[in-house]
Amino acid sequence: METHLLPLSAVTVLAAGALPVSPGEDGVQAAVLEAPEFAEPVLMLSAGTPVSTEAPGYASPAWYDVDGDGRSDLVVGQFKDGKMRVYHQTEDGTLGEGSWLMAEGEVAEVPGVW
Repeated sequence: METHLLPLSAVTVLAAGALPVSPGEDGVQAAVLEAPEFAEPVLMLSAGTPVSTEAPGYASPAWYDVDGDGRSDLVVGQFKDGKMRVYHQTEDGTLGEGSWLMAEGEVAEVPGVW
C-alpha cells in the first residue's frame, strides 16, 4: 500500500493523535496518510434497470433515509433543472423504481444556472 506524508501544519484541524506521525526527511513531524482503497464499481439497479440520469448527466448520488423507514435511500441529483431522483431501498436491500423528489406537490428543483 502506498503512503503519503503530509506536514502536520496542514492537518492542524484534526484531533491530536488522530493520525500516525512520522519524522519527515527534513526532521519535521508529518502525518502518515495511506492511499485510499476503492471497491470495484457496482452497477446500481432500480427495479431491474440501471440507475441513470437525464442528459447531460453530472450525477451527484447520496444515501439518505428520505421516507424515515430506517433504510437509506439513493438520492441522485443531476445537472438538468436541478432535480433529484429518489430510489427507495426495499426491505430486501434492492432499490425500487425511482421517482422525482417532491416538495409542496411539485417536482423539487435546486436553483442554479440551468
